[in-house]
Amino acid sequence: MTDTKKAARTRLAPGEHSIDRVTAKPTASGGQMIEWSVRLHDGRLIAGKRTQARTAGDARAKARRIADELLAAGGGDWKRSSRIVDYLDQVTKPAIENNARLRVNSRDRYLNVLPYIREALDGHVIDTAMKFRTLEKALQTIATEHGSETARQCRGVISKYVVAELIRDDVLAGSPLAGVTIDLGSVKKSNKPAGGQALSVDDYGRVLAHLLALDPADGIERPKAGPYTLDHRIAVRRNAIDMMLLQATTGLRSSEARQITWDLVGGGADGRMTVTVTEQISKTKKARTVPVLDAAVSEHLLARRTTIGGDYVIGAPTDPTKVWDKANAQKAARTLYRQIGDALDVDLLRTHLTHLWRTTLNTLLIDVLPAEVRAAYFGHDVVQNQRSYTDVGTAMIAAADRLGSTVRTTVSEPDTP
Repeated sequence: MTDTKKAARTRLAPGEHSIDRVTAKPTASGGQMIEWSVRLHDGRLIAGKRTQARTAGDARAKARRIADELLAAGGGDWKRSSRIVDYLDQVTKPAIENNARLRVNSRDRYLNVLPYIREALDGHVIDTAMKFRTLEKALQTIATEHGSETARQCRGVISKYVVAELIRDDVLAGSPLAGVTIDLGSVKKSNKPAGGQALSVDDYGRVLAHLLALDPADGIERPKAGPYTLDHRIAVRRNAIDMMLLQATTGLRSSEARQITWDLVGGGADGRMTVTVTEQISKTKKARTVPVLDAAVSEHLLARRTTIGGDYVIGAPTDPTKVWDKANAQKAARTLYRQIGDALDVDLLRTHLTHLWRTTLNTLLIDVLPAEVRAAYFGHDVVQNQRSYTDVGTAMIAAADRLGSTVRTTVSEPDTP
């Protein structure tokens, strides 16, 4: 018996592998293959691993990388070569959602900033994402785009629900952020004036007309690779269009709109669609029933019950019996809003998302409905309605236009004899 064969049968100690002990064998394609084993640090043996490459040396190098990953991950499902966005979706997000010790507000805040982390680290595997310089750059980008306080919240989420979970999964040995200061600046969350910003009545009408005319399949290309099909991409775009229409004509928050089921939908005296936001769904825990303010949009959305079906008015793209994931909905909205903003040359759609509709509707109705009615429609009090959802500039311009029209009409009228 050769020394190599004896060595291959020698019991492996924890942390050892047999890659350099085994003999390479030729493959039918002309390459070389080795069959090897590795014993994890906890004593478990993973045997029968086969690795092949063009040469024996390449096969051994490839096998060593695999062994290093198995040892680092403890033999679990997650390795340093796993995509970080998959880990955020499958481990971090559920860890936040299922933490019973978290207050509801904290849970919502963490879930709200998670898409920013996901976007900043997208494209990285766990190994490169968990480098200090990568995380520093990601957090500083978030601070620039979304504010320093949001970036600080993101750092907390990364430490508690990404790094800590990776340590539990034996993928990391320690935190790359521990004891290191990152300058996140002092960028405010937003530099928009108090009261928000609203679309003009003309832009609002153009956006609704454009959305109603859109074919969800236009411009969608068949993916060359990956898990998503052409039908899935079209379904996502259809969802984004209809969600935008729903929010633009009701002022519903994203969290509310995603949770509306068909049993919460009714019809008014004129047959127009109404939506009931229950206490459980409402952010402010105030139940309310609101109408869809545009008849054409109402008809368009009601048609989904027949054409799409499911439990939710706008459910998951490929399964409307389930709620649409928050991060995926936000990503689809961000893409669509920018596209509509470019197509119609509406700057606010390039920089704002769904809260734009609450400000727009409140402002356009400012001289039509009392403040109390408008506040109740959006599910908050009068003070917050005025402070957060009233664009005084747009309201004043609209009023001035009407005043100017009245003055011009009066002046142009001939004097009666």
